[in-house]
Amino acid sequence: MSLRSLLHRRWPILAWAGIWAAALAAAFSCDRWIYQHVSRWICVRIGFKPWRFGLSHGDRAPDFEEILLLLKRMGHAYFFLLVSITILVLAPGRRRQVWVLWLCIGAAVVLGQGVVRPLIGKLRPDAPLSVEQAARVRSRLGPIAVVKHWAGPGLEYANTGYPLTRRGEDGLREAHALTLPSGHAILAFAAFAALAACFRRGRWWFFLLACGVAASRVAMGDHFLSDVIAGGGLGYACAAWITSTGRVRRFAGLEA
Repeated sequence: MSLRSLLHRRWPILAWAGIWAAALAAAFSCDRWIYQHVSRWICVRIGFKPWRFGLSHGDRAPDFEEILLLLKRMGHAYFFLLVSITILVLAPGRRRQVWVLWLCIGAAVVLGQGVVRPLIGKLRPDAPLSVEQAARVRSRLGPIAVVKHWAGPGLEYANTGYPLTRRGEDGLREAHALTLPSGHAILAFAAFAALAACFRRGRWWFFLLACGVAASRVAMGDHFLSDVIAGGGLGYACAAWITSTGRVRRFAGLEA
């Protein structure tokens, strides 16, 4: 097969990969700004952990907060366990497609959180810091880079949204402090991509729900924008590759 024919067959994949890479690069450049302006405004408005921004109070918008929390929960494995049970009860003949759903989820989560996240080592926007780590961050980024917050024995400060990596010894080594790619975005996009392959008519609803899960993570200040873009792209690509293989499609009886 010539290079020209190969590119002709693969150009949609290459085009989407290029768009995703450009979006990820743009997100990296505005991570700090979005966290300090968009996430800060939302968190203060709904009263969700305003201490992250050095604030001690905020307005209350319980309905908005419940919507964000609901979207966040839709990025958990137990939500898709309920989805799987519902499918098995209402459509027992689709049990093989449920297996494919969990194959996509498992592969994407293992790759994203087990391989990519420790490799990159990027810290959460509110990663807890010790006194010594906070002093190093302050000396390098200024006094507003950390906020006073007791998080546990030996952890008295937190990052205020500066994109840090543990390679610089600015943050903790614990896995829970790592952020890129977002685990919720990985799981949501992998699961919804798998569901879209099994239920073609609802594929746009699945995509919108996945975007909602990713947006909730940024809105609530738990992740940077680049985290959810990286997680969403990785989860979708992993699920799309699995559901496009001939053996999997024949096993699940998916449409051509």
